[in-house]
Amino acid sequence: MISCSKCGIELSEGLLFCPACGTPVGESVRQDRYIPDKGFKEIFFSTKGRLNRKRFIIRGLILGVAGNVLTVLIVSLLTALLDFDGMILSMIPASVLSIVMIFFGLTLNIRRCHDLGKSGWYVLTIFFIIPGLFLLFKKGTVGPNKYGPDPLENNLGI
Repeated sequence: MISCSKCGIELSEGLLFCPACGTPVGESVRQDRYIPDKGFKEIFFSTKGRLNRKRFIIRGLILGVAGNVLTVLIVSLLTALLDFDGMILSMIPASVLSIVMIFFGLTLNIRRCHDLGKSGWYVLTIFFIIPGLFLLFKKGTVGPNKYGPDPLENNLGI
């Protein structure tokens, strides 16, 4: 028996749409193939699904480089424009940028945990070095797990 992904009621065989909410039954079944992320929002804001090692490392590098470049630009521009006061004022936008980058990093790490078959709460152990290395180098679960299909089944996109 399958259930509707939108409203959760159990559906009998042969239905094309959920009788309660109208969601197509084909969308109610969990997807069997990995669909690569498209767009900035899905790549950095989503905590759903899985993220393999390659995408995790590439996105982490992009995030680190972009964050550092933006921080240097903000600090140097405000310091050049406002002398010493600019350095003090630049700490506010640099701090906001740091918080945003931490959030992006957490979403990437949560999806990497999902690829290993672990809950997103496992990210809290990343403050210890060994679990962080575990996330970076451990091969993900082969085949689908409870967080989604295997991202290595069709290796498309970053």
